[in-house]
Amino acid sequence: MVNYVCFNKGNGKRIDYHFWNSISENKYEMELVTTNEVGIKAGDKYVICESKSYFYNDSKEYEFTVHGTIENIKLIQKDDKLFKYMLILDVGDFNLTVLLTDIMYSLKSVYNYEKPYLHFNRYYRYLEEDDYNTIVSGNIFFARTVFGHIFNALPVYHKQQYLIELIENSGMNFFENRDYLGAIELLKNYVETVIEQAGIFLIASKRILNELFENKDEIAKIGFADKEGKRADLISVQSARFEKLFAVSRENNIWQTMSSKMKPEDKIQQLFNKRFANIDWPITRGMYGPIY
Repeated sequence: MVNYVCFNKGNGKRIDYHFWNSISENKYEMELVTTNEVGIKAGDKYVICESKSYFYNDSKEYEFTVHGTIENIKLIQKDDKLFKYMLILDVGDFNLTVLLTDIMYSLKSVYNYEKPYLHFNRYYRYLEEDDYNTIVSGNIFFARTVFGHIFNALPVYHKQQYLIELIENSGMNFFENRDYLGAIELLKNYVETVIEQAGIFLIASKRILNELFENKDEIAKIGFADKEGKRADLISVQSARFEKLFAVSRENNIWQTMSSKMKPEDKIQQLFNKRFANIDWPITRGMYGPIY
């Protein structure tokens, strides 16, 4: 039985025991030191994950860069605490450039969407065959990715309100069926009728304030505070954000662009749907934290 392994070859504190040395054009040797005996063997498939950032936990910089086959593995040192292995890696592709943030919603092994790098910051980890194939192919589950990125970018209050609406519309199907296309359509409607409408009102409010007040510095200080008075959202700041969002939307219809990628008849997308049929919705933790 073939194992599928991800090695972390980044620059962070988690991978101090690695070295990576070329021994021929497509063969590399790598030293791996662990605290336990590994089940890796010759013939297993591997992929390399590394961080381009000085800080190992910068998830935006985590990337899968190389994949191939493990040609040989040998235990070269063993003591009470450590196992040291020497691996010979046959490189199948040096040009793999797949960002973790791009495919995290297409990997069954990822469920911490706020810090996906935590799933890959060990010296090595085993992968399911499906996840390995997703990484080396670069295929993306578009519907789940679109839903995950947009939903998890919402403030907590809007996440809660949208989920209530989704569950009310889905009934028990919410727990039994992951209808991402339906969920995205509902999410689009929520964003347009609730969030974007609030933006339209904010921009109009800013316009009215500019007509009422001559002192622009005073206008810049006007905003909304929460009940405890701990946070104030300035109208000038919030309206500027919506103006930028609407400007982008006028240049490029984001929803239309995303819809063109989510084709139910696409065989790869059908395969992803089956693969994730029993996997939870990609919802971040902290759903019931303070409204921000």
